[in-house]
Amino acid sequence: MSYEDALIASYCLAYTRVDEPDNYDHLYQSDLCGWVGQLGYGTDTCYFANVYESKGKERAEAVGFYATDRDTRYTIYKTEFLTAPLLAASKKVQSGTLKNPGYYTIDLEEPIQLEPGQRFALSIKIKTPGSEYPVATEYQADQNTSMVTIEDGEGYISSNGYNWKRAEEGYGCNLCLKVYTSDIFDKVGKSILHGKAHRDIIGVNGRKE
Repeated sequence: MSYEDALIASYCLAYTRVDEPDNYDHLYQSDLCGWVGQLGYGTDTCYFANVYESKGKERAEAVGFYATDRDTRYTIYKTEFLTAPLLAASKKVQSGTLKNPGYYTIDLEEPIQLEPGQRFALSIKIKTPGSEYPVATEYQADQNTSMVTIEDGEGYISSNGYNWKRAEEGYGCNLCLKVYTSDIFDKVGKSILHGKAHRDIIGVNGRKE
């Protein structure tokens, strides 16, 4: 390293939380490449959600998403999509502020119980001061992201939290919003679905990765 290096401190990463690899049983996601672009409505506030299907009797214990700039405020909701045109009813779960940009795993203060085969969604209201496109997305931007597929996602975006638009169909992208779950075990220590402990990474369509 040289003090004359023009690139020193121009770009850096820091890890402020490192978890054990087996702290959750399942990871539900559709953005395998992570943050590629951004989406929004020309203001600093936006709502976004991904819909997944539970593979067993589980508890949603954490969500993961990106703050695209400093001092990002978020509110997490448990959301039910009702009818077309896409309308949704949401119940507030918790909120907070993220000082720096980057990827965050947010532990749910009260885990949400899921039944086998249940379609579920956790949505985020995000407010990033100074941003017009505060939601991180994944899409085919260049040769490095040519492997991205949006067929595995079911994401929705909204300006008000009530009327929603499908991200894959309307904007050609996946939304960067993951859900981490753990199995609920019966009295003899077996998971309700498979009869034994297991850990899967699952896409939105239920496919194991």
